[in-house]
Amino acid sequence: MSRRGTSPKRQAARRRRRARRTTEPQSAYEILTRLLASRIRITVNGEPQAIPAIRAIMLQLRRLGSEPGGRAAALLARCQAFAARHSEKPAALRFVESDYTRELGRQMGAREDG
Repeated sequence: MSRRGTSPKRQAARRRRRARRTTEPQSAYEILTRLLASRIRITVNGEPQAIPAIRAIMLQLRRLGSEPGGRAAALLARCQAFAARHSEKPAALRFVESDYTRELGRQMGAREDG
């Protein structure tokens, strides 16, 4: 039964919004992560693609940032500096000296010689 003055289409949209709501409140970080990771459709070189929203933003900044002296160029530089500061560093592989590693190294050296 529909409310007076409310179309079935509007009622369906309201039901979808209610269904989307979670019971637990989300932090701003979780909301931003979800939004930036959501896929959007764009056209690149005449070809439609679905890419994460954050990548679409960076592509747009790169395109607009190619014009020197513009605000987009400054914003792109700030984003790249932020990404460099907050990106994960690759894991360093370190071998601990022990009888096992010395023997392994000796055997590997013998294989390469032989």
